[in-house]
Amino acid sequence: MLAFYAEGAHGEGGRRGCLAVGTAVELAIFDDEAARRVERSMDRFETTFEALIRRGQEDGSINRSIDPNATARLLLSVVQGLRVLGKTSPGRTQTFSVVDVAMKLLD
Repeated sequence: MLAFYAEGAHGEGGRRGCLAVGTAVELAIFDDEAARRVERSMDRFETTFEALIRRGQEDGSINRSIDPNATARLLLSVVQGLRVLGKTSPGRTQTFSVVDVAMKLLD
C-alpha cells in the first residue's frame, strides 16, 4: 500500500497532488463541511492501516510489539507527507526511500 502511494507521489501526478491533502491544508480551516470530509477520509485510511497491521501481526509478518493504532497514524502521516512532498517534485528514489524506512519500523 505504501508503494502504491509512493508511486503516485512523484513526477507529474505528485505535482498535481491529492484532493484530500489540498482540502485539508487549504479549505478545512475555513469550511466545516470540508473539514468533516477530510476527517472521514483520514479516519478511513487510519482504520485500513490498523487492520493491515493487525493482520500482519496475526500472520507474523509484523512485529507483535508494535502498537497498531499509533503505527497506523504514523503510516497515515507518511502517506500524506509523501503527497505533500510530491508537490516539490522529489524523484522516485527519494520517494521510495521513505517507504523503505517506514517498512523497517514494522519489523
